[in-house]
Amino acid sequence: MGIDGLYLDKVQYLFVDKDFKNDTIIAPNMTQKYDSLSHKATSNLPETYELLSRWGNFVRNYSGVLIVSDLDSKDVKGINMVHSSVMLTSNFTGEQLLHAILSKTTMSSSSWSSWEWVCTDKPNCWKNETIDAFSILGSLLPGVPFVNADPKLFENNKIPNITYMQSTLKELRSMPTIEFGSFNAKLLNNYTVFAFDRVMSGSESLLFAWNLSENITVLNLNSFDGIPAEVNLSLCTETACSILPPPKSKINSNQLRLAGESAVVLTF
Repeated sequence: MGIDGLYLDKVQYLFVDKDFKNDTIIAPNMTQKYDSLSHKATSNLPETYELLSRWGNFVRNYSGVLIVSDLDSKDVKGINMVHSSVMLTSNFTGEQLLHAILSKTTMSSSSWSSWEWVCTDKPNCWKNETIDAFSILGSLLPGVPFVNADPKLFENNKIPNITYMQSTLKELRSMPTIEFGSFNAKLLNNYTVFAFDRVMSGSESLLFAWNLSENITVLNLNSFDGIPAEVNLSLCTETACSILPPPKSKINSNQLRLAGESAVVLTF
């Protein structure tokens, strides 16, 4: 994935030499800088591998999601060893979203896209439901999602306190369809709804739909091949859930009411 390293935030202890030796100062005039010390006593420690292995097992067993709070990304096209963000404005259109996604999913078959969504206007320009929709979208596209750290994950000092949305996405991503299924994206209802399906013979398939307009719209999903008249509602953002039956209910695929600026995941 092109990730060079990591750091742990809010840890109780830092790396130290087992004999508590101090690193040698090599640049006295810049003592606040990392390069002011030799780091011979605190780098390449043999116990580092065991520590990170235990930490990795903890994350794997309890969450299954990669949480990113800071990521140094490079905008390099066509190279699958470098992560590049998807850049969109605060009021992006369906055409812009579709183009941005297709430009990454149509790369060489040897590439495996990574998905991080960045607003070009200013930080935090999208509302929470839009961010939730992006999290769902990135988790179901071909590739690997980068999930930005959510304060809810760390409430009451419990790590990780996985939300219902993240636990559902973890289940959906375990489907073979996510790794091996086809990908077909299109715009519906006068380009106001972005939708795609992931289909694999012999496995459960899914469809993601996102109403980018401010108004309720009624979707007919029959333009997607093989979609049945009834589908299962697996996941929905807050506003979408407010006008739909509870998750895991069956709903009509040719008369789906989708609230403005909301998204759903259907399985069939």
